[in-house]
Amino acid sequence: MLESLILLVLSTPSQAIPETKIPVQSVVISLIDDVELAFDDAGIVQHVRINSGNVVQKGDILGVLDVTDAELEVRRVRAELEMAKLKADNDLSVQLSVKALGVAATEVTRAEKSNLKYKDTVSATEIDRLKLARDEAELKIQQAKHDQKYSLLQVRLKETELDIAQHNLERRQLRSPIDGVVVKVEHQPGERAHPDQSFCRIIRMDRLRAEGFINGDSGNVVIGQKVLVSNPVSPTDETQQIEGTITFVDPEIDTITGQYRIWAELANPNGVLKPGQRPSMVVAAKVTSSLEGENPNSPAP
Repeated sequence: MLESLILLVLSTPSQAIPETKIPVQSVVISLIDDVELAFDDAGIVQHVRINSGNVVQKGDILGVLDVTDAELEVRRVRAELEMAKLKADNDLSVQLSVKALGVAATEVTRAEKSNLKYKDTVSATEIDRLKLARDEAELKIQQAKHDQKYSLLQVRLKETELDIAQHNLERRQLRSPIDGVVVKVEHQPGERAHPDQSFCRIIRMDRLRAEGFINGDSGNVVIGQKVLVSNPVSPTDETQQIEGTITFVDPEIDTITGQYRIWAELANPNGVLKPGQRPSMVVAAKVTSSLEGENPNSPAP
C-alpha cells in the first residue's frame, strides 16, 4: 500500500504556481528629471535659443551671455601660445654654443701641442684663458638646453591658459543636461542673468516615476519586479496598461498605516501619463505554494 501511494504521488503532474497581483495604494505619477538651470557666470543675456514648450536634446544650447571679453581673452592666449611654440622650436642657441665649444676646444688643443713641440710657445696664462673659454662654451650649451626646456614648459603653461580661456568662453553658454521639454523661460535678450537666478526649467516626460504604498501583509516585493499601471486615457477609451519596473523599496513599514513605500520607473514615450495623475497600479508577484514552503529534509511527523 505504501509503495502504491509513493508511485501515485510521483506520477501526479506538479501544479503550476498561481500568479497573483499585489495592489498598490495611493499611487501618484511624478517626474524623475526636473531641472532648474542657471548660468555659471553673471552677464548680459545675448541670445535665448528656446521658448516654453520646445523639445530639447542633451547638449543643446539654451542661451548665451555676452562673449566679447571671453573671445578676446581666447585670442590673446592663443597668440601667446604661438609665440611660445616659436621660441621653444628655436634651437639656434644650442647649435651656436656647440660650434663655439668646438672652436674653443680646438684652440686649447693647438696651444698644448705647440708647447709640446716648442716649449713655452704659449704662456700658461694664455692656456688658462683658452681653457676658460672652452669651459664657458660647455656651460653655454647647458644653459641653451635649459632655456629650451623652460620654453617647452612655457608652451604647456600657455596651453593650460588657453584651455581655461576656452572653458570660460564655454561657461557663457548654457546647455541642456537632459532630453526634455522646456516649461519655463525666465530671461530675454538684454537682461542681466545671475548664477543664483533661474534661466529656465526643463522636465523629462518620456520617463516617469509611479510612487505608492503596499500593505505589509500583502507580501514582499523587490527591486526589479514588474508593475502594471492602468491609465484611463479618456472616459470613452479603454484602460491602457503600462508596464514599469520597481526601482526602490522602502525597508521600513510605517507603524501607523502598516504600509511601505515603493517607486517604479515607467516608460512614457507617447506622453499618455502626466505628472500628478493618480492611476491604479499592481505589482505582479507569484504566490509560494505549500510544497515550496516545506523543507524536504525535515523529518516526517
